[in-house]
Amino acid sequence: MNFSANVSTNLSVCQFPPFCSLDAVTNCRNIPLKDCSSCSVGIGVVIILSFFILGLLTIVGNCLVFFVILSSSKKDRTKLDYIRVSLAIADIIKGLDLVIVGVPHTIRSLRQTASEIILHAAKSQGTTLAICGGLFVFFIYTSSLFHLLYMSGQRFIAVQFPFKYRNLKITHVVWHLVALWTFSFVGSSIPAWSSGDLKFGYNPEIFQYFINPKANGVGIFELVPLSIFVLLPYVIMCSLTIATTYIAKSQMRRSKHLQNNSQPTTRDKKAERSLVALTKAMVLGYTISIVPIVVLLFLEYFGEVPCARLSDVSFVIFYVSTASGLGDVVTYSLYDRNFRTQVCYHLNKIFVKRRRLFSNINLENGGSSTPKTDRRSNIPLATVT
Repeated sequence: MNFSANVSTNLSVCQFPPFCSLDAVTNCRNIPLKDCSSCSVGIGVVIILSFFILGLLTIVGNCLVFFVILSSSKKDRTKLDYIRVSLAIADIIKGLDLVIVGVPHTIRSLRQTASEIILHAAKSQGTTLAICGGLFVFFIYTSSLFHLLYMSGQRFIAVQFPFKYRNLKITHVVWHLVALWTFSFVGSSIPAWSSGDLKFGYNPEIFQYFINPKANGVGIFELVPLSIFVLLPYVIMCSLTIATTYIAKSQMRRSKHLQNNSQPTTRDKKAERSLVALTKAMVLGYTISIVPIVVLLFLEYFGEVPCARLSDVSFVIFYVSTASGLGDVVTYSLYDRNFRTQVCYHLNKIFVKRRRLFSNINLENGGSSTPKTDRRSNIPLATVT
């Protein structure tokens, strides 16, 4: 991602698809990458399949979250459920990006020559298409980040100020989510309206339009707004989750001393373990999905990433962070017993309806799974004339 726009050679070497070696810049200059010996078509196919499978799982998993919550009665929905629905929408968009953007761009890269990829990457810097595409990708990440930040803040309020949390109305949460989406869009648009070196462009190594500096190194004034909208929310999230865990443990210790027996109840133990596990999972998920890609961007801006490794490192870090959309569903499945119960309940309803459908079909055939036959001729009655 870190190159000078005036030096096309450096741009091409560092920003090349990860299924090709560095000598593909010269060996495949006029040859489609799929026919070039310096590129691996097999790795390219694996990347395409990975994008499609990961994107499909992310979409299906978050649609399941969406369905489970919205299929419940309105009175049974909690404030956290509305946040989860909004987060699921953000993660569904992330899955769609993999399928409708990542897959076609990878296929196109296999069909293009090295010269065509270099020219497209160089000409895309700051164009309308690059700005729209980059805004879309960055918006996906900032919206997920702010959703999880809001969730951690709600958990902190629920533990520290339980009465205030109970008095918080659903309508207030909905308006908070609207503000959150707006704030996410503003944060994602920083590279578009900044006058410095933070610009959007096509990145062949990740097959996406994303942040791309115009020159080596950027000024501190361009990094400050990016830090406010990306790094600061992460720091606040970590602080809130650590504080929530500490407060919860302190309250459990106090309740233990107030009890007649010396040991907390089994229910209290499970609640504490669940809270600690969920908090750790949230922190780990944020760290895996957000921190590496932000650190990579900062290192690129200061020229600290070797060009030979930049393509592979950028690809791995970017799509590990993309997998966070599926990670949210996995977290719910592992640490939220109610979510697991609801999923099993609705899946069971689907299978029961399917069994009833087949039963009705059998009843129409006379109560048997096979049609009745004439005893004398052993021919199905429907065919006897």
